[in-house]
Order: sequence, then structure tokens, then C-alpha cells
Amino acid sequence: MHSDGAMKHTRFVLGLVVTALSACGGGSLGVSGAAGSSGAAGSSGGTSGTGEGAAGGTGGTGSGGTVGSGGTVGSDGAAGTGSAVGTEGATGGTGGAIGTGGAIGTGGATGGTGGALPACGNNTSGASDVVEVLITGLSDNTPVKAVVTGAVTVTDIANCAPVSCPGGITSAATRFALAGTTPGEGWMLYLRNTAMPPDVIEVGDTFDLTIDASVDSTLYSTVNQTIVLTRDGNVMLFAANMQRFYRVPEPRLEAFGIAVTDAGASCQDPRTSFGCIPRRHAARVAMGSDASILVAEGQTGRIGDLSVTTGRFIEFADTGICDGKSETLMAAFRLPSL
Repeated sequence: MHSDGAMKHTRFVLGLVVTALSACGGGSLGVSGAAGSSGAAGSSGGTSGTGEGAAGGTGGTGSGGTVGSGGTVGSDGAAGTGSAVGTEGATGGTGGAIGTGGAIGTGGATGGTGGALPACGNNTSGASDVVEVLITGLSDNTPVKAVVTGAVTVTDIANCAPVSCPGGITSAATRFALAGTTPGEGWMLYLRNTAMPPDVIEVGDTFDLTIDASVDSTLYSTVNQTIVLTRDGNVMLFAANMQRFYRVPEPRLEAFGIAVTDAGASCQDPRTSFGCIPRRHAARVAMGSDASILVAEGQTGRIGDLSVTTGRFIEFADTGICDGKSETLMAAFRLPSL
């Protein structure tokens, strides 16, 4: 690093000063004789040094460095493409990639509708199969809300028409009284399966009972129930009544070698007065090594020795104000051996 500065010059003055002696008074000196003539003045001293050296010139200010040009802004990232809707419509595409130094790309377009679902229409043929399911305590007639297992015997079978059955169960349903092994222990199964003959269950039949029940308290309380009657390890009957928001509920039957899954919406009805769009789904049922079958709402299918009916397998799509829970009503029974 170099620093410029002016060099300081010092003035040197060389000179001899000669002073003439003036005569004292106006008389001559005594004996000494006349005063000698004044000596010539000595030569003047050396020439005085010149004035201060000129101040050093001010150093020029260096020019500012050239400002670098701004970096080029990268182009916006491309918008992600929307995903096609699958069964219930997949989530829209991911956002566009971020350009190098560029602005963040806009989000991907919302997933497509996958094609509008056809209208379900009204079934005017009267051939649609119907399912109603509920199981309560035998003594208090309140819905079972917890898991129950145990051996039971059918002690009574009656129609709901002459009596007052619980809400949601019509007079066309049948009630089956199931007694447990402990005195006073029992349950009442209310069941309607229009595909099941009336003599599939008879008084005196014995089964191992499993109830998978719980309460869905989201927004308002509903009870989910799946009832299974087995004998010697074989499923003789199962029935399910379930509700939950958004996705269609699926009965959990894997412990019995049966899998029920949602196969997707097949049609939809107009929006309801409370803001929901009803979409009817089909259930896929698989059992053991048997191939799976699709059972649409209101239909009955056969897999192995089981006759399976889907009474209701419906999604209430939320449009922002829908308070309806999607519903499942299913029932199945073992067909007589051929």
C-alpha cells in the first residue's frame, strides 16, 4: 500500500553582516593618527535559498471500480401438471421447480376431475337389495359401543312390525335374541338383508359372536358396528353399519380371512340441501384364495360360500359445508352346502 506526501523543505540563509564603525564625535584621534579608511564591505553572504519548495501535487483520486452488472434472474419454474383423478381424485400436481436464482414456479394445476361421474338416477325397478343393521344390549336396548366376544344361542326370532324397534330400523327388519353363557347376558341383533332367506338363522342355533364396535365422535356421535357369527371357525354371517367423514368406511374382517376395500365411485347424485355430493361406491370383497368380487351399492355377489350384499356404500363429498358422514351398510351369509 503506497501513501503519497509533500516533502518539507527548510530555508537556509547564509550572510555576513558588516557594520561600519562610525567616528566618535567629529575630531580626529590623538596620536594614533587619522583613522584608517573604512574597509570595503565584505562580499555579501551566499545567495539566500529559494522559497519553500512547491507543494507536492495532490494525488489524483482513483476512479471507482466498475459496478458489476446484476445477475440475470432465472426464469420462473414450470408449473407442475395436475394429476388425473383416480378413484376419488388424486391430489393436484406438485408445484413447479424453482428456477436457478429465479422466481418460484407457481403451484401445479389442480388435479383434473377424471371425467364427470355419471348420474346415479333413481332405481325404479324395485330390485335393489337393502341392508339394515344394529345390535343392542338385550336388557337395556342401547347400541353396543365396545368390543364383545363370546358364545351365544339364538333364543327368539321376531319381526319388527308388531313392536317398536330402535331408530333407523324399519318394520321390515328381523330381530334375533342372542343369549350369552352368563345368566342375564345377551344381545338383540336387528337385521334386514333382502338377499338372505328367512331360515338361514333359526332358534336354537349356536355361534361364536364377535362385535367390533366404537363411537365416532367427530362433530357429532355415531356408532360403528361390525357383527360376525362364526361356527367351527367358519363365518356364517357378518353385518356392518358404519359412518365416518370423507372416505367410505370399510369393515375390518381380516381376522376372519375376509378383506373389504373401497373400489371407487361409480356415479353421483345431485348435491343435497345440506351441501354434500353423494357418490355411490362399489365394495371389493376378497376371501382366502378366492378371486375378489365387486359388489356395487344395492347389489349382491357371491365369493366362495358367502353371499355378500352391499346395501349402502356411499361417500358424501364435502363442498365446504357438508356435515354428512359417509356410510356403509353390508351383510353376508353362508350359502347352504350343495
